[in-house]
Amino acid sequence: MNAKESKSYVEVILGFGLGIIAIVFGSGFIARTCNLVFPTSPNSPGCQDSASNLNGLAGLVLVPLGALAVVASMVVLIGRKQV
Repeated sequence: MNAKESKSYVEVILGFGLGIIAIVFGSGFIARTCNLVFPTSPNSPGCQDSASNLNGLAGLVLVPLGALAVVASMVVLIGRKQV
C-alpha cells in the first residue's frame, strides 16, 4: 500500500466516523425538542430549554449530513476496492 492509498483509507475512516457522530448528536438534538415532531407537555425537559427548537432544527440538518457522509465513505471504499 502506498501513501496515496493509505490517505484515501484515512479519509474514508474519518468520513465514516464523523458521519456516525453527526447522526448520534443530531438524533439527540431532535429527541430533546419541544413540540417539534410530537406534542409534548409544557413541563418536559425539552420545553424548559429556550433554544430547544433551534437545537432540533440543527439535529434535522446533522442527521441527513451524517448519513450522506457515511454513504459517501462506503461508496468511496467500494470504488477503491474495485480498481
